[in-house]
Amino acid sequence: MNYSIVGGWKTGTVLEKGDTILIFNEDGIALDRFEMGEITSTGTWELNNDILNLNLTDNDNNEWSFTFKIHFQDKGKLLIAEELDSGNVEIWERV
Repeated sequence: MNYSIVGGWKTGTVLEKGDTILIFNEDGIALDRFEMGEITSTGTWELNNDILNLNLTDNDNNEWSFTFKIHFQDKGKLLIAEELDSGNVEIWERV
């Protein structure tokens, strides 16, 4: 891939909480938080070619696993993530 997934991505907006930010650290740790800093879940990520495996545990100890096929657009500013289980396509914006 021409661009790195490492960094922060705006993945959506929650009313009264602000933007949701998914952060991919270089060490394979993932954090999901609100724009104002409240961390809502933590976990791990792994990227194999264009397949992203993301495992998160929220503050109530619920576990979530996602597998996405990803690609970048707009010179790496946008990440297009297609969830393989559901076929849903999300557009994440680099922050």
